[in-house]
Amino acid sequence: MRDIRLSTEFFHHPKIQKLKRRRGPQGILSLLQLYAEIAKHRPDGDISSLDQEWISIATDLPEEQVDPFIEDLVSLKLLDRENGILS
Repeated sequence: MRDIRLSTEFFHHPKIQKLKRRRGPQGILSLLQLYAEIAKHRPDGDISSLDQEWISIATDLPEEQVDPFIEDLVSLKLLDRENGILS
């Protein structure tokens, strides 16, 4: 079984507080769901092959909300993007 580890300060971290302001509590839940699915299915962290539908299912977000959500995660440095590849 794989797991993800969270600091006890996770919910108070400025990046998470900013995500909450931008996306509401669902944004934080979607982030945790995404991290859990990545740990389960992409333990090496390479998510470059994941499509919008996969992320939509993993995060419980409608597909039209996936791109703006990912852009928020990248801008907050909760996900990395290098040369168009997410990790």
